[in-house]
Amino acid sequence: MTELKPCPFCGGNARMLRHELGIMGRSGYDWWHAIQCQRCNAAVGYDDNRYRDKSDAIRAWNTRAPSPELTAANERIKVLEEGIHKALLECGTHFDQAKKKPLQESLAKSKEME
Repeated sequence: MTELKPCPFCGGNARMLRHELGIMGRSGYDWWHAIQCQRCNAAVGYDDNRYRDKSDAIRAWNTRAPSPELTAANERIKVLEEGIHKALLECGTHFDQAKKKPLQESLAKSKEME
């Protein structure tokens, strides 16, 4: 089983739950998986029956929206990469190779980080 990430709200440990509704073998019986934080009770799948497969519930719990800070940093990096690329194109053969090399290295490093 894939490891559960800590709670995105409080950092607490999460646990897998199996919910059942009704009596097995009778009309109306239903079951599903949910994941709940043991500290603050944040949960996915707790009040609905969408996660029949444990892996789907784990994937939902472990999925995090990117932070606004990270999104802004990525946008700044893209702008810088575009500027470096444009400078390299404009410098052509008239640019001192000693000045061109650090730009090429910076662009290569930023591409490796993606």
